[in-house]
Amino acid sequence: MGYFYTHFKDRIVTKSDYVNQIVTYENYGEAKIQGLEANLSFNVGKFFDLSYKIKTYGNIVYLIDRKDEETHDDLKYTERLTASYGLYVSDKKGFWSNLNFEYHGNQWIDDWESGWPVPVIKKGGFRVANLTVGKKLTDIGRFGSLSIKGEIRNLLDKDYSFVKGYPMPGRSFYIGIRYEY
Repeated sequence: MGYFYTHFKDRIVTKSDYVNQIVTYENYGEAKIQGLEANLSFNVGKFFDLSYKIKTYGNIVYLIDRKDEETHDDLKYTERLTASYGLYVSDKKGFWSNLNFEYHGNQWIDDWESGWPVPVIKKGGFRVANLTVGKKLTDIGRFGSLSIKGEIRNLLDKDYSFVKGYPMPGRSFYIGIRYEY
C-alpha cells in the first residue's frame, strides 16, 4: 500500500471565449492530487502445490483529493476510484493467460455534445474486461525465444468512453508474434 501526492504548477487547462465560441489551451493555475494505492495478489496454484500458477490479483487507487487550487473544484477527467483485478494462469511449458477487469469511477467532464457554452457534467463509471492468451513457441538459448500472443480487448463489447462523444472501440482482436533475445 502506498500514499502519493502531486502538486501541479502551470497545468494545461481549456479556456473558452464565449463571444467567439473558441476553445484554446493554456498553462494556468495549480492543482493537487493525493491518494492511496493498494495491490494484492495470491498464487492459488502455489498454495495447493500445483505445477502451474493460478494467481488472482487486484489493484485499487483511491484519490483523497483532486482539486483545482484556483476554483477548489474537483479536477475534470480524474476518477476518484479506479481498480484492476483478474486471474492469471500459466504452466511450465510456456502457456499463459490473463483475464483482466478494469473499473473507472465517476468523473467530471466537459459535455461537448450539449452545445455552447460547454457544460461540465458528472459522467458515470464503467467496467471493461480484456482477455490475453500467449504461448512460447521456441527457446533458442542465447539466440532468444519466439512466442505468440492473442488478445481480445473489450471482451464483453461494452459501450464506454473516457470523453463524452468519443466512444472507445468495441470488441477488438489482436494477434502478435514476439522475438526476445
